[in-house]
Amino acid sequence: MFIRLFIKTIDKDKVIEIVRKLLSYINEDNIKYKDINIEPYWKYDGVTVSEIKLELYRPFCGNDREDFLNSISNKWIYFGEEEVLSSDNMDNCRLNYNLEMVNIFFS
Repeated sequence: MFIRLFIKTIDKDKVIEIVRKLLSYINEDNIKYKDINIEPYWKYDGVTVSEIKLELYRPFCGNDREDFLNSISNKWIYFGEEEVLSSDNMDNCRLNYNLEMVNIFFS
């Protein structure tokens, strides 16, 4: 699983807090491997990118996946079954956690 967050802050402590909140929706016992990278976004001032790579013991699907997605945003674009995207540029989209955009690959 790969998660790319575009967060409207340059405060690294706030970014770490947001990442922790998001990952709290995934059962820690299901996480086999976790790698988190945080860096300023080169394209826009005031935006930080966090890339989270997870290896899970069991697939993240069903209600757990939907609860996780709903905790982040009310609107998603699906690219097949394994990739989703949400952006504050989408009509009537409400992203939580001060996010500007998020892209998730479940496989």
